Amino acid sequence: MEQRLSSLVRALAARYRAGALTLDELRAALRPELARLLAAAVLAGTGGRRGAAVDELIRQRVEEAWRELDDLIALVEEGRVTADGLAVRLEAFESFLEDARADGEALARAEREDTSPLVPIALGSAAAALIAALARRRGGGVGERIVLPRVDVGAARELTARLQAEADALAAQLASGELSLDNWRAAMRDILRRAHLAYYRMGRGAALTPSDIARVEQRLKRQYDFLDAWHDELAGGDMRSEAALRARARMYLNAGNASLQDGRSAAVGLPPLPAYPGDGTTICRANCKCTWQIVRLGGVGNFDCYWRLRPAEHCPTCEARAAAWQPIQARGGQWLPFQTFGLFE
Repeated sequence: MEQRLSSLVRALAARYRAGALTLDELRAALRPELARLLAAAVLAGTGGRRGAAVDELIRQRVEEAWRELDDLIALVEEGRVTADGLAVRLEAFESFLEDARADGEALARAEREDTSPLVPIALGSAAAALIAALARRRGGGVGERIVLPRVDVGAARELTARLQAEADALAAQLASGELSLDNWRAAMRDILRRAHLAYYRMGRGAALTPSDIARVEQRLKRQYDFLDAWHDELAGGDMRSEAALRARARMYLNAGNASLQDGRSAAVGLPPLPAYPGDGTTICRANCKCTWQIVRLGGVGNFDCYWRLRPAEHCPTCEARAAAWQPIQARGGQWLPFQTFGLFE
C-alpha cells in the first residue's frame, strides 16, 4: 500500500510540474486516498475490529494528515518547496500509514486489557485485501515495529500549564525588578529540573530508578548551558519585555518533550536515543515534528531506529538525519557507531 501511495503522489506531482494539475486539484485528489489508506492502516492494527475509539483514532489520523498536506501545499505556494521537491515530501506520508497501524495495534491491546472488546466488522474483499497488506508490513522489513507507551494527554497538558504559569510568574517578576537576574536563573533551573523529571516519569510510567535520573540529568546539563547563555545575554543589557521573556521561557519548557519521549523509550528497553524531536539539537529547535520509527530485533537490547521526516516543513539538520539514520542500530543495549548531526549546535 505504501507503493500505491508512492505511485499516486509521484503521478500527481508530475502532473502539477507539467502544469496539468493545480495545487487545489492535487489536494482534492489526495485527501480521499489518504483517508482511505489511513482507515485501512488503523483497522490493520486492530485486526479489522472497530468501535467508537477506533473511529475516533481514524478521525484524528486523517485530520492530522490533511493538516500536514495543507501545510505542505502552503510551502509550495510560498516558493519554499519546489515542484521537483513536492513528490519527495508527499512520499513522507508513508510514515503516517505506519504510525496509524501501530496506533491501531496499541488501541487493540488497551481494549483487551480493559476487557472491552472491539466489535468485529464485515469487510468487502477489496477492503480486506488492503487491510491484510498493511497488516503484513513491519517497520524496516525486519523485526517488530514497536509502539512506545501511550501518554495521558490530559495529564501532560495539565503539567505543562502548571509549569508555564510558574515560568510566566518568574518572567513578570524579572521584568518588574522584583527578582534579581541570578535569583531568576536559580528559580528557572529548579523549574527545568522538576519539569524534565516529571515529563520523563510520565513517559516511563513508573517510579524513576537511579539510571533513569542519570538519563534526565545528562539532558539537563545542556538545558542549563542554554539557560546560562540566556542569563549572560540579559546581564549584557539585552533585557526584553515581559512578553518576550515569557515566550522564550516557554521554549525551554517545550524541550521537556524530549524527556517525555526518552521516558517512553526507556520503558521498552531502548538506550537513550542520540536526539529527540523538539529537544533543541536541530535548526528547527522545539518546532521539530519528526518522529522515530523503532524496530525491535531478536535478543536483548537490539533495535533498529529510523529518523522519519514529516511531509511539510523541516530543517537541514532533520533532512541530514533522515538520510543517515536509516537506521541507527542498538545491539546489546549499546549503540553501534553512527554519524551525528546538529547535536552540539
